[in-house]
Amino acid sequence: MKICSLVACATDILLALGLRKNLVGISYDCKVSGKPVVVDSIFDSSKMTSAEIDKTVKETYKNGGTIFSLDIDKINKLKPDIVFTQELCYVCALTPSQLKNYNFFRDAKIETIDPKNLTDLFKVILQVAEKTGTGTRGIKLVKKLKNELDSVKLVTKNSKTVTTACIEWLDPLFSAGHWIPEMVQTAGGKNLIGKRGAKSAEFHKSELLNKQPEYIIITPCGFSLEQAVQEYRKLVKSQPWWEKLKAFKNKTIFAVDSEYFVKPGPKVIDGVNILARIFHPEKFDSKFDRLFVQL
Repeated sequence: MKICSLVACATDILLALGLRKNLVGISYDCKVSGKPVVVDSIFDSSKMTSAEIDKTVKETYKNGGTIFSLDIDKINKLKPDIVFTQELCYVCALTPSQLKNYNFFRDAKIETIDPKNLTDLFKVILQVAEKTGTGTRGIKLVKKLKNELDSVKLVTKNSKTVTTACIEWLDPLFSAGHWIPEMVQTAGGKNLIGKRGAKSAEFHKSELLNKQPEYIIITPCGFSLEQAVQEYRKLVKSQPWWEKLKAFKNKTIFAVDSEYFVKPGPKVIDGVNILARIFHPEKFDSKFDRLFVQL
């Protein structure tokens, strides 16, 4: 079976199912070497601020465009049997409705994944496994991931709950939604901004100033850990209101590697462990410390 993945979380699931050799095409943000890239971004976000990216994305879609470049000729030559995409966010990856504008995939089945919480994440893993003939592996993988979550819950259930705000975009401010509030809860936190199962939403700084969360997690979608740190430090210099936050004064603002938070695949379970280590450092080991920075 030849598989093409247009979304990074599907690629992560496919790799976890042992299907690397079946993967014939990937998206630009999939962390896989040696595989043809069939979807690219129209701009290099690594050289832009979050405000510049936000402006570019909004203007592009306002004018009826797309921020993705699809190599149709390459895909047709690869002749995939199945293509994975997503319906969750038109900014994160191509959606089925966007794919309708292209004349290709004549013989390929388009499979859409659309998780909104941790329960959905496990269902999606089983869905991908079923569609790729790896059902037994999928069941074993889900069991393993659930056991890892249960291990975290066992440690945090009697721990002090810490109030938390997860920020998925810095300028403008966007809350983290979908499965991330559930990740926070599992790790021993209480999420104050953003709702479980709901989309990431823009919010005003007054929410942070009024609610004063004990911890703030910076996880800008698509940013590396280094990018997130740099962006935050630049904004703090130009936006002094950050200094009024309790978390700023207590040095409990953390930047994390967004790979483990915003992409709903097996790495999300590691994301829960990252949060647990941040909230309760005395109860969790240091193996995830390279994936976050205390600001």
